[in-house]
Amino acid sequence: DAMSSQVPSTPIFHRIYDHFGYDVGVLCSFLLAYYQLKVGEAMYIGPNQPHSYISGELAEIMATSDNVIRAGCTSKLIDKEVLCQSLNYDTVGYYPIHPERTGAMTTYRPPVAEFKLQKIELDRGKHLHYHADSETVVFVAEGRGRANGECLSVGQAFWTGVTMEIDFESDSHKFVIWISSQNSQILSKI
Repeated sequence: DAMSSQVPSTPIFHRIYDHFGYDVGVLCSFLLAYYQLKVGEAMYIGPNQPHSYISGELAEIMATSDNVIRAGCTSKLIDKEVLCQSLNYDTVGYYPIHPERTGAMTTYRPPVAEFKLQKIELDRGKHLHYHADSETVVFVAEGRGRANGECLSVGQAFWTGVTMEIDFESDSHKFVIWISSQNSQILSKI
């Protein structure tokens, strides 16, 4: 099962060591749980849980925060005192998210109200009507298309206010859009 924790192998340690040398963060390869996700899989990592990724592409969304605390394997500031005060040393805190697929849209819904992530994949000439029920960030990951008639291409992003209707249309072989918004299913239960 791709979502089960595995013991990191010596080649992973060497891969990190080859890149970061004697950085203390290299030792984390033996302390953290190791997960290998397949394309389309996702996991929720709770607040103050140490985490990192070794390779590949991913979309990461965080709840509102005023900082990222680094432990190692970086050229950026490492604040050991804040790190030790902030970390949650719980061994559980990593949960698989089972995607919900409806037509061209895949929704990843973590167990928190702050956010959900949706991926829309449209083939050339295909349309999708999207109802934004909260403030929303839209990012174009692949291809070209339109949102309410406005041209969009790879790397472009936009923000919507609360409650907006968006008509997406693909102008390329594949138009891939990522959308981050509040998780209204959780909000309605609060």
